[in-house]
Amino acid sequence: MTADPDAPAQPLEGQQQFPKDDFIKAMKKRIALKKAAVFQARQGELGQNDESDDMGVPPAAPSRSPTLLDTSTPKREQRRQASLGWLLTHYNLKRVCVAVLYEPGSGGTQGKMILAANNGPEGMKEQAEKILKAQNEAEVDQVTRELLETYSEALKDRKARGRKKPFDKWPKDEQTKFKAAITRRVKKVNAYLRSLAPAPQFTVTDHARVPDQHCEMRLVDDLLQRSSPTSTNGVSLGISKLCCAKCYLALEALVAVKNIKIDVQGAHMGVFPKWPLPRFLDDPLVMEKFLGPDAYARYERNPEIARETIQNLEDFQGGGSKGKIDYESSGEET
Repeated sequence: MTADPDAPAQPLEGQQQFPKDDFIKAMKKRIALKKAAVFQARQGELGQNDESDDMGVPPAAPSRSPTLLDTSTPKREQRRQASLGWLLTHYNLKRVCVAVLYEPGSGGTQGKMILAANNGPEGMKEQAEKILKAQNEAEVDQVTRELLETYSEALKDRKARGRKKPFDKWPKDEQTKFKAAITRRVKKVNAYLRSLAPAPQFTVTDHARVPDQHCEMRLVDDLLQRSSPTSTNGVSLGISKLCCAKCYLALEALVAVKNIKIDVQGAHMGVFPKWPLPRFLDDPLVMEKFLGPDAYARYERNPEIARETIQNLEDFQGGGSKGKIDYESSGEET
């Protein structure tokens, strides 16, 4: 019998078998359980006297509700890399998030500091070098003033992320606190970069290669292309924001399966669509760890549709990254 050309196309066998709704439910359950675990672990840490900052001042007691952070205290150098990312984000708000990966040199050779932004990577290398090259307090203050001017100009666009008013319209106390935060971070990042001898070489990853990819996924993917998992010791990763749920679970799976150490400051566990999967999730063992057994059993029925579903899954709990976080890395540090 000849097939009717006007008949509606039938789904492929794999598409018929793929339980998309059940897969989404399993993913949501996995994320919700992980979010609760991270929340509970961080809640148990609140009130403890963690490491003092560079001025010898213990961190202030949390002024908000319990937060969503990893249980491990990040290394000081990692915090400085995160602060560099935070400053570079404030140079250009279109970047949204900036990640900084440091690969130390060996035998006195120059280390690499690799930068990636979610968007707008142009000019990052030059701006990072400006912070590094400030030789004295007057030059550090000049960098601070330039950054504040750039940030204030960006905020004149009412669509600028995270703020509804231009900087000069903020309440005076907020302006003062924010200027102090910028100054403090410039000084700390400058001191950290100058402590690396020889000074690191700055490079910027190719954003256009995988549009919309979160910056930490781009850096880790590129790292694994350059290095074997066993040669990543000493590498540290700082991010201007906390990780979203997908990035956090992906890194957690990679670390567990490959037995390597890549720390992040923590996770807010929000869920965003348009999340291109990193290459390292092509490894079935890493993907299984990423999804958990329930979702992975469904993933195997049709990996192509499942991967598209992962990429497009949106926040399902409300709030997402808008929830309050203790690590002030979202561009709102005061």
